[in-house]
Amino acid sequence: MTSIIQSHRLGQHDIQHLSTLAWDRNPRRHDLEAIAASLGKYGYGSPILIDDTSGRIAAGHGVLAAMLIDQAEGRKAPRRVTVVGDQWQVVTIHIQLNPGEVDGYALSDTRTKELGGWDDALLLDVLEELSVLDPTLYGTGFTQSDLELLQEKIGGELPPSFHAVADPDPARLAAPTAPPSAPVAA
Repeated sequence: MTSIIQSHRLGQHDIQHLSTLAWDRNPRRHDLEAIAASLGKYGYGSPILIDDTSGRIAAGHGVLAAMLIDQAEGRKAPRRVTVVGDQWQVVTIHIQLNPGEVDGYALSDTRTKELGGWDDALLLDVLEELSVLDPTLYGTGFTQSDLELLQEKIGGELPPSFHAVADPDPARLAAPTAPPSAPVAA
């Protein structure tokens, strides 16, 4: 059995060099503003994944694109990005996929995250806690509008039509006093 130390190798690369390893057929369209906001607030924390078999990036295209734009526009490098001269360098993780697997891995890495859902009640708790520190929720990918919609959904706000329904007759809802009789066999 291969240990994780043998199967994963750390590297450090200039983001300009990493741009030459990007998948030019990546069908994913990233929200680069949201990624840049997250990088600006929380720094670079999820290393770009490189498949050494193909020599291509397997995961992290959106993060790379957002950093390239920020660098080109003269913004400050995110935390945990090393600046050497005018170059931004980031830690990467290298793995070796089987030949021909990098496209499938790249799709799987994104799609399996999309397939998950949210526990709305827990999400609401976390967003409300974060909104105390920053009411804009900057860098989280969520907005104040998202929080308000979730509060309405979870908070028990009922649509106006619900309030127009009369309470049911309590006599009709009373439980029967005796179980119904069983049919008699002939």
